[in-house]
Amino acid sequence: MKTQYGDWPRKEKADNGFWYAFYRDAHGQPHRVSLKTKNENQANSRYQDLMEQVDRGVLHYSPRPKALPFSEMVDRYLNEGAGRLRPRSRERHEGCFKLHLVPYFKSQSIKAIGVKDVAAYIRFREKKGAAANTIYKELAALSAVFTFLVRDEVLVQNPVLAVQKPKLQVIRPNYTPTLEEVNLILEQLHKWARRFFLALCTTGCRLGEIQKANIGDVNFDRGTLRVIRKGGKPQQIPLNPEALACIEDEVKFRTERFGTEPGADQPLFINRYGRRYRKIRGSLKAACEKAKVPYITHHSLRHFFANALKDQKLDIGEISRFLGHANPTVTQNIYLHWRDEALHGRAQEVQVLRPRMEKWQKSAKS
Repeated sequence: MKTQYGDWPRKEKADNGFWYAFYRDAHGQPHRVSLKTKNENQANSRYQDLMEQVDRGVLHYSPRPKALPFSEMVDRYLNEGAGRLRPRSRERHEGCFKLHLVPYFKSQSIKAIGVKDVAAYIRFREKKGAAANTIYKELAALSAVFTFLVRDEVLVQNPVLAVQKPKLQVIRPNYTPTLEEVNLILEQLHKWARRFFLALCTTGCRLGEIQKANIGDVNFDRGTLRVIRKGGKPQQIPLNPEALACIEDEVKFRTERFGTEPGADQPLFINRYGRRYRKIRGSLKAACEKAKVPYITHHSLRHFFANALKDQKLDIGEISRFLGHANPTVTQNIYLHWRDEALHGRAQEVQVLRPRMEKWQKSAKS
């Protein structure tokens, strides 16, 4: 048998009479595998089978390496495999690829990226000071590319699944205000932002859920609001008296201002320019400074609402349903129907800002 490697790939008969296959992996490293036979016909058959497996990536190297640079595979995933992603998820993935993953892996063959390479990426990002939650999102984007290519039979495994990921940290708002602080902020808040602010702290909805709500999503007779929860699932949430009064005031105000009642497809809350409210970050910051209370975010109001429900002695199951959290317990699945009815009754009892609502309504009209 030759002592030096020749052309790749090939098969050769060794001095012991057995046939061997020779090829290089994706890193260019040489490999020598026994075909476990002395018969040339059997060797030819096994060699062809082996090469087919190798070419499909079963053994993680190819005798005829195809150009599969990481950057091109990312583009292929975004063009062909990311169609079902929600816009915000796609935007997050694109940001991870552009800012971190593609600059790191560059044009490296995606077949050559293994568990050790992914682990090395995690260590690299940790040294750069990236938070665990940030790295977790980047790994999710990376895993999506591998999963897509596995489904397309380009690869046979996803190395990201075998890597120990950083432990996620629970991110809480910088501050959860008290009832008194919420009222102080309300008094200092610009009058155009007040109803939007009240909607957030009297429903416990996420910012995006209130942003996307339209007039037609409100059922004034039943006292409910249809929102699109996280993950795209619609849900009818019961409104407590303050939340319902806040929405009724918004509709009445716009009817008086524009002379016509707003249509069902119009935004539930609009700013001074008549456009859908997106955020009140600037107004909120200014109001907090004037009220001399710690700065709060939109999400702080969701936590405020949860604490208000707790103070009203609602149990954890009722609170989780108010907030739209998934609860997979069998008990809640069984009693879901009567819990919905009981929850609606509970909503009528919840008092979040009622002691100061009358004062606010007078100031809003002025």
